[in-house]
Amino acid sequence: MSAVQDRIAPLAASYGGGNLLNLIASFENASGGSSAFANADGLDAAALAEQQHIVLLLLDGMGDLLLQRYARTDGFFNRHRKGALSSVFPTTTSAAISALMTGHPPGQHGVLAWHMHLASGLFTTLLWRHRQQTGQSAPRESEVFKAEPLFNRIHRDGYQVQPHFLVDSPFSRRHRGRARAFGAQNFNELLGQINHISQGPKPTFSYVYWPELDSLGHKHGVASREWRDALNRIERSIEQLTHKLQGRPVTLVITADHGMVDAHGGQCANIADLPDLHACLDAPLAGEPRAAFCRVKTERLDEFDALCRERYADILHALPVADAFQRGLFGPDPDHSLEPRAGDRLLLMQDKHTLVEVLPGETLPAMVGVHGGLHPDEIAIPLITVDTA
Repeated sequence: MSAVQDRIAPLAASYGGGNLLNLIASFENASGGSSAFANADGLDAAALAEQQHIVLLLLDGMGDLLLQRYARTDGFFNRHRKGALSSVFPTTTSAAISALMTGHPPGQHGVLAWHMHLASGLFTTLLWRHRQQTGQSAPRESEVFKAEPLFNRIHRDGYQVQPHFLVDSPFSRRHRGRARAFGAQNFNELLGQINHISQGPKPTFSYVYWPELDSLGHKHGVASREWRDALNRIERSIEQLTHKLQGRPVTLVITADHGMVDAHGGQCANIADLPDLHACLDAPLAGEPRAAFCRVKTERLDEFDALCRERYADILHALPVADAFQRGLFGPDPDHSLEPRAGDRLLLMQDKHTLVEVLPGETLPAMVGVHGGLHPDEIAIPLITVDTA
């Protein structure tokens, strides 16, 4: 059995209390809402409800196993770490943040990956544009996003805090609902917004996002000095913030949307270099480099499956998209009408392999750190909590 197959069942089972969705369920239940999911293991929702200010600080790309590997053993993060959770699948920002901001898994909220197959063409959700010129306008937000924002269901003042360049994107606007938005030019300004919000008299829930570790991981790799130096600097800055918050009724929860793996050389494939597999496709690849979504020509499905099974099994495992939905890979109780967004076949990459397609006008992405798949380094995310009252 494929190593990636072995990881599907545990991931599907994690929604019982050990998933990113359970974390947001704890926040919703502590804020006057009623989630369909269980509270997160290791996070007392009743105690959380007593806090005046709840802050979720999401550090993009800071996987739990990476934290254990590279953070200071006696540092702030490890002293306050309560355990690990599983991210959603795919282990990627668009799917995970949509889950956090709606309280629903990807198979319900509809944002399945960076690139998705829509009726109007291959669509890149976070950039809000078609990957290639199609002559069609971007779809309506209601056509893409299928779940209501969490901020519209809770009985606390909501805040969305993130870098300035993300504040007015369709993705951000949709997910903040009736929450207030704050932008930041740098990490210290971002932490300053947390400090400011936590001085107010009303109960609040703040979602705070910082992408630096993800960006550095893509560029340099998570084993790089640049990534490790940033991790240590971010850790020290957050510890300093908690000193300022002392005495206030604040719970700060720190986690990530996913982790990463470093892929090198022969682990990175362009589907153009796999011409027999490429010839079976009916559209360009969508999804992620670690979890490719394939639309396959109907008459070549059997050939495609045989090639994946007999020629390329050392680098990938092919799974019918309908099976992936049915087995809970995209979360429990999925909306099967969303399956066409992932095409016909899902290619789950073995070990640290990647698969990409470079379309006309594009260049081969030069990424060292990658994510989206089912490697433990990608799936495991930390649960770090600090109470400052």
